[in-house]
Amino acid sequence: MSLLCYTSSGNLAYTVPEDQLLKTREIYPLSLCDIKRHLRIHNDFVDDDAYILELRNAAVQMCSNYLNKAIAKTLNALRIDDFYSDTLKVYEGNFLNIISIQDASSVVITTPYQTSNHYDFFTIEWDTFVCSDPIYINFYTGFEEDGTPELIKQACLIQISDFYDNERSSYNWAGMANSKVVERILNQYIAMRW
Repeated sequence: MSLLCYTSSGNLAYTVPEDQLLKTREIYPLSLCDIKRHLRIHNDFVDDDAYILELRNAAVQMCSNYLNKAIAKTLNALRIDDFYSDTLKVYEGNFLNIISIQDASSVVITTPYQTSNHYDFFTIEWDTFVCSDPIYINFYTGFEEDGTPELIKQACLIQISDFYDNERSSYNWAGMANSKVVERILNQYIAMRW
């Protein structure tokens, strides 16, 4: 999957290959204590703690993939080759802030005049045209530690339950059909791209 970036003319200018966008998840929306409470596991039982955290990471990733935008606070390192524009529209949802914009020599490029956050993308605008080959943009997406909507947290908890304990999963075992409860919860937050 590649990232789409548009310039000031509104035309597709850059299709960034997957290897030019590196993501590092830093803060997940659910603590071990939250998950144990949901799974009804006593806090003194620590044998499965590492496994439960792996399930949390997988569940958050599944929900993020379904939404097509970050849930966990994520540091993104984007590289765009042959950049020349005064505006850049980046299709990454849940934008938080820009950390740095640098050229190939790691020199900070002019501070953006303005950034605009939209539902499933953000834009960066400069006062003048920026020319760089490549340009490196480091930015955060996802939710701050306490900013994740409760419904998204619940969807992640249900997905963790599906992984951990199939007796209480979102599957209807009588008919072996998935009730799609996670998808129904997340549908109102999904990034629609045309």
